[in-house]
Amino acid sequence: MATTSVSSGQIVSGITISRGDRYNVDSGGSVDGATVLSGGILSGAAGAIYEGNLVIRGAISGGLLSGAGTTEVVSSGATIIGQTIGSGASATIMGSVGSASNVTISGGTLTLGTGRLNTVNVIGSSGTLILGPGGGATTLRSGNYFSSGNTAIVYSAGVLNSGNTRNGGSIILSGGTLSNTTVGDGGKLELYSGTTVNTTLQAGADVVVNSGYLLNLDTLLTKVVSSAVTIDVKSGGRLQGANIQNGGTVNVSSGGILTSSTVVSSGGLLSASNVNSGATVIIQSGGNLAGLETVASGGRLSASVGTIYSGTVTNYGFVSGGIVSGAGNTLVASGSGANSVTSGVSIQSGGVLYLGSGATGSANLVEGGKLEIARGATPSNNRFGNGTGGTIQIDSGVTWSNNNSSSLGVTSGNTLVIESGGTVSGTVILAGGTTKIAEGGIISGVQTVSSGGTLILNGTAGTGSINLAGNGAQLTISGTNMPTNTISGWSPNDKIELASIPKASIKSVTTTASGITIATTNGDYSLKVPGASTYGYELQDDGHGNTIYTTCFAEGTLIKTPSGEAAVETLAPGSMVMTPEGAMPLKWLGHRSIDVSKQINPEANWLVRICAGALADHVPARDLLVTQEHCMVFDGKLVPARMLVNGISIYLDRSINAYTYYHVELDTHMPIWAEGALTESYLDTGNRDQFENHYVTSIMSDRCEVGSDFLPLDTSRAFVEPIFRRLVDRTGLVPSVPALVDDADLHLATETGEVIRASRISGAYHMFMLPDNVETVTIASRTSRPSDVIGPFMDDRRELGVLVGEAKLFCAYKTVSLNVTETSLARKGWYESDALGRRWTNGAASLHIGSATQGEPRMLTLQILSQGPYLREVQQTVLRATA
Repeated sequence: MATTSVSSGQIVSGITISRGDRYNVDSGGSVDGATVLSGGILSGAAGAIYEGNLVIRGAISGGLLSGAGTTEVVSSGATIIGQTIGSGASATIMGSVGSASNVTISGGTLTLGTGRLNTVNVIGSSGTLILGPGGGATTLRSGNYFSSGNTAIVYSAGVLNSGNTRNGGSIILSGGTLSNTTVGDGGKLELYSGTTVNTTLQAGADVVVNSGYLLNLDTLLTKVVSSAVTIDVKSGGRLQGANIQNGGTVNVSSGGILTSSTVVSSGGLLSASNVNSGATVIIQSGGNLAGLETVASGGRLSASVGTIYSGTVTNYGFVSGGIVSGAGNTLVASGSGANSVTSGVSIQSGGVLYLGSGATGSANLVEGGKLEIARGATPSNNRFGNGTGGTIQIDSGVTWSNNNSSSLGVTSGNTLVIESGGTVSGTVILAGGTTKIAEGGIISGVQTVSSGGTLILNGTAGTGSINLAGNGAQLTISGTNMPTNTISGWSPNDKIELASIPKASIKSVTTTASGITIATTNGDYSLKVPGASTYGYELQDDGHGNTIYTTCFAEGTLIKTPSGEAAVETLAPGSMVMTPEGAMPLKWLGHRSIDVSKQINPEANWLVRICAGALADHVPARDLLVTQEHCMVFDGKLVPARMLVNGISIYLDRSINAYTYYHVELDTHMPIWAEGALTESYLDTGNRDQFENHYVTSIMSDRCEVGSDFLPLDTSRAFVEPIFRRLVDRTGLVPSVPALVDDADLHLATETGEVIRASRISGAYHMFMLPDNVETVTIASRTSRPSDVIGPFMDDRRELGVLVGEAKLFCAYKTVSLNVTETSLARKGWYESDALGRRWTNGAASLHIGSATQGEPRMLTLQILSQGPYLREVQQTVLRATA
């Protein structure tokens, strides 16, 4: 038995160590190529170097396997303990070694084909551990990590225990087993095949699921994807049971597969081009979805209201919720039967939802975007939601029906488009909404147009009817092919626009019990309007070459009589009308015409419009037009209509510039019922705001002055204001409040036009220095009416400037009190003085102060006891010319 020592600096090459022989290599010593036979020993101290090719059948311990091209093969039955595999070197352990432990990888490669290595250490960078095939197994020493480019590869039958990785390290599983693995920040786990047991994913971990591998997160110790953990599912890879939470990301490449249910919570991100068949993806509030292109048949996507679909997404499966928004972003639903369902999607500005053949669309909301429904699709309860600018397009072969429900109607600012061959049935067009029916489009059942709604037709549209159900509904006929659909429901302010018929071309209009015929220079056009002959009409030019046909109720306001309601203009002296005291005969009937623009005070001659239902439910039954002084009856007392104006349900109608009203006098001043509203026996009502001559009925006199014993007039604020407030509350709205200022802009104006402003103000006293050539001044200021700045329930319509108390003139040698109650001094622009001797000005009140000695200084002091508030801006009335 021989023992050989290799000292520091000594190199031995090509040695063979036989049974019983031993080589001890000191630090700094080097062995270049060696064969260690069974029973031989090669032992290296720390710092010993092994190079070249080494074949180990005996035992090797310690030392550093170093250098590119250096290889070591450890055969079955051999022993390897405490060796370090350096950069560029490789060691392969074949078969079942007798003893193997505490091997360190420091940039080199260790391959464990079979057998078991008790522990392995990893230091430095770019080292590699390969386990298998064949059953190699080892355990990473506690506290060690595969990091900084170090890699572990576990092949079939290989086993790695406690294989931790972080900071640029990686573990690759390809057929073997990983047990108690921790993937830390910056670490990477690549899965091809094999088994993982007790795997933990820490913040910043990266997991790659490759083709053929199924990663079931329910089998991991970490069952959620969060805190910057990323899972990449490659084509053919499968991920099961993902719960993606705040900071977690799952990327699914094309061909990657999600199985069972995937939940994306707030802050989580799922990036997937496809929701495959059998997969269910749930995007919760705050969760994120990116890159989606397809929901496959059998796939299910349930998205929160904040989930946005980008690009073009095709749904062959089931999609619920989410948002399509922005130009170029489209959700296309296609498939057959229940395999393609799109429900509850919000289609916002620029976004498009297309329901193709075989697709089902349910409860989707158009909120500024576009919903198109193609032939073969099945729509249900889709509707316009919040927002304007939205469009629903119904293609050929599709029927759009909302069962006459206003809640599912065409809302303000939105448009329903019925293409040729498409059908609309039972739809309500609400105020501001529009339905366009192309030539060849079909109306089935009743198409209802509410007040402010618009229906646009181009020719006959099936056999359904059109109901202009609201006051102010509009029907536009875009071509010259007139529809044969029945048009019903005329009310004041409704109109038909003939968009292709110039007003100048119309020669005559004939109305009959069955319709309207318009004769033009290019031919005759007819509309089916039952009862047309009972309506008045007017033709207008819209300024763009089109004609507008408007109607009115020529029979006028309905008055309650013993035999029912009768139009006022059908009454005559002797006709009986109903009063609270029973039937009474009319005494006299006359009329008077008014042209507002020619009145001295046009503002006082605008009519008051009392909207239907303004006073109580269904009272009045229709809009009622009355003069401002006409009185309504409340609690047995008369209140002028002007004191009830709230700008919402009761307002001045400045569109009617010329009208005629009737005078009807009873034997006794009694109230009567007009359109169901109790009013004094004096009534002003009108027909059409487009008419140049309106008929307004007035019963008894032109002005309600003091009432009568039976109907006393009460204009006190205490009585009227509660009535005013009650009528406002009925509207559910808040009247607009005018902008006010408190500054009176008080100044003096001289006879020569000079403006003098106060040189000093002390409390209520305003002091003005006067030139010696001034004998009369005008006290000028802003003005306002209490009825304007406080409320119409104030029966004070005087234009009030300022309230003046004392007026004194201070001269060089005397002080003169100027009594503003004396007409010799206070000449023009003053209202009557009150009991305390105070007087209001009208904003331009003259005051005579007398002459002065040449060069004598004088100061006028005015005590201003009240002023304002005043309207910031005075609204100017613009009169429309009448024919």
